[in-house]
Amino acid sequence: MGTLMSPTESRTTAVTTDPSKPPKRIFYGWWILLASVGSSTLNSTFYMIGMGTFFLPVAESFNTSKTALSGAFSLARLESGLLGPVQGFLVDRLGSRTVMLVGVTMMGAGFILISLAPSLLFFYIFFVLFIALGQSFGLGPPVTATVINWFVKYRARALALTLSGSAIGGLLVPVLAWSIRAYGWEKAAFVSGLIIWAVGYPIALTMRYRPEDHGFHPDDRAPEETAGGVGSALEEEPYFTPKEALRTVAFWIMGLAFGLRMLSSAGVPIHLVAYFEEDVGFSSAKAALFLGLIGTAGLGGRLVFGVLGDALTKRYVLFGAIVIQAVSLPILAMVDGTWMAVLFLLLFATGHAGGAPAMLASRGEYFGRRFYATIAGFMATLMLMGTVAGPLAAAVLSDRFDNGYQITWYLYGGLSGVSAVLLLLLRPPTPKARRSQ
Repeated sequence: MGTLMSPTESRTTAVTTDPSKPPKRIFYGWWILLASVGSSTLNSTFYMIGMGTFFLPVAESFNTSKTALSGAFSLARLESGLLGPVQGFLVDRLGSRTVMLVGVTMMGAGFILISLAPSLLFFYIFFVLFIALGQSFGLGPPVTATVINWFVKYRARALALTLSGSAIGGLLVPVLAWSIRAYGWEKAAFVSGLIIWAVGYPIALTMRYRPEDHGFHPDDRAPEETAGGVGSALEEEPYFTPKEALRTVAFWIMGLAFGLRMLSSAGVPIHLVAYFEEDVGFSSAKAALFLGLIGTAGLGGRLVFGVLGDALTKRYVLFGAIVIQAVSLPILAMVDGTWMAVLFLLLFATGHAGGAPAMLASRGEYFGRRFYATIAGFMATLMLMGTVAGPLAAAVLSDRFDNGYQITWYLYGGLSGVSAVLLLLLRPPTPKARRSQ
């Protein structure tokens, strides 16, 4: 079919004019896309954005510093990065559904367990071993790897739609923050675990990893639409094994650039509420509202950059998105009222959200989809410097200096600029041979 149509349009156009042939099934990729949006919503609400609402209440409950509590977030990212290759291998080998079911079980259990944690040590253990690991296996890379398998020609658009669930999740974050204030973070965490199970299990059960295993082809293209016929629908894509990918310059430039992008952004959702409350003087409700609006404000940028990612060279699209993110961070350091906060929000959300679809799609475009999850897992290990150092640096600087958060935001802005420049050096690697996947 080639274009991202609705299930209704797919049903209409898929009916054959030959009465001797049965009507074609609805393209299952649309259900994959719908489930992926649900996964992104859940991930944003309770982890990527929503965990920031727990930060100050948990620190106050255990009478600990922001640095000590940030250690849990950094350890979680360290764990996810180190286990990335293993996770990718399991997804490529077992499929996304099995891995996601295990992950959702662990993540939901983790929220219930932290609600019962008697000390900071137990909070660390439950957060790192259950919530963070469960999120990574249940709502993270397996979802994007599945979408990449089902969509090729309009991959960036499909990923943009998938990640648009963060906009819905962002709208739900203030509700989560309200529940923490009204009932305490422990009760809010317990109920969060139950919601993750109730919503996450149906999402995981919907997933099917490779379209060919279920009688479909990527983008709902028929075999006769390609020159080679059956089995050749993906020969226009490169084919790299993980070993071959690791030997390319593109892998290391891409990993370094993405790592700096993560370093300069991963700490923002975690520390934004604390910064707005303690340094800027916003109320907890207003600070939580701005945190939640990160996903919503980025929706337009995500969709626009998703379209551009399919139409233009992806490294240029990424460059533009990261430059916007870089400009937003010094503005965050200068926030002294609502309007400056709104300006930061619009720029940061647009740049950060806009770069994500092109980032994920470029990995598939450069290295193919056959071993995408495994290659992405190795790159996650390379990106550890950003995912671990970003939140921890913000906490250390905030605890030691009166203007520590402002220093952090300026530092983040500079590192975002370096990431953008690196992407201009990126070039697609040359595969050894074209092979059928």
